[in-house]
Amino acid sequence: MSTARLRLIVLIGAGLIVLTVAVGLVLRYALRETIEVPLPTTSASAPSGGQSPSTSADGGLVQVEVTTDTVQDVIARTLYRPMSYSRTIHIESFFDSGSAAYTITAAVLDGAKSFVIDAADETKHVVMTSEEIYIWYAGDDDYYTVSGMASDGTPRNADEYQMILTYEDVLALKTADILDAAYEEYDGENCIKVTYESEYFKYRTTCYISIVSGLLTGAEQYDGDTLVYRMTVSDYTAELPEIAAFTLPDGLNVLGTDQDTP
Repeated sequence: MSTARLRLIVLIGAGLIVLTVAVGLVLRYALRETIEVPLPTTSASAPSGGQSPSTSADGGLVQVEVTTDTVQDVIARTLYRPMSYSRTIHIESFFDSGSAAYTITAAVLDGAKSFVIDAADETKHVVMTSEEIYIWYAGDDDYYTVSGMASDGTPRNADEYQMILTYEDVLALKTADILDAAYEEYDGENCIKVTYESEYFKYRTTCYISIVSGLLTGAEQYDGDTLVYRMTVSDYTAELPEIAAFTLPDGLNVLGTDQDTP
């Protein structure tokens, strides 16, 4: 074999190796930074502000990139809460003298929300509508009410009654406070993960927002290196919850049924 022909073969082989490595790096970067995001089903409510998520011709999948610079826009445009669902929320709070655990059974319908909050020594019931919030404890024959509207004229935040973080607060953060953002699997579910530092208390919070349900599905909060809060979720279903979940101790159902509805 001539020297010129051998040199040509070596150059072609080296070129193929370089091309293979380059393609591999591009694919690796693309797979790490983007994902096909399935948008919530049509049974979900529209996001606040009247914006609807964009859809594509292949059935509602959009390819988006998540970084610390883009995560707020991704959450605002592609994720929103469903109108009806049920799930169980597990909350752990940690402090110097010990810890506390809560299990919240949540049932949500268009027009009403029901939360049963089980703690170590008591069970609290909360039923919310846009007009009134009804609260009582297990064994009570009556309930007390508070207005469904806060003093500033805005609806009261149901997340506070569930003791969960409001992930829409991420939208108000300064970009500099967002420490990390990516797609990540959490408890077997594809999520958007965002880690940020609170402006005042400097807590470091990580939220996992499901790209399937559009709901916060996990969270952890640290004070320095100390874990102070953890939230996980189980038993999520998009099926309509039982109407009986919205019945008050006197038999009145806030959805309009004056009896305990099975």
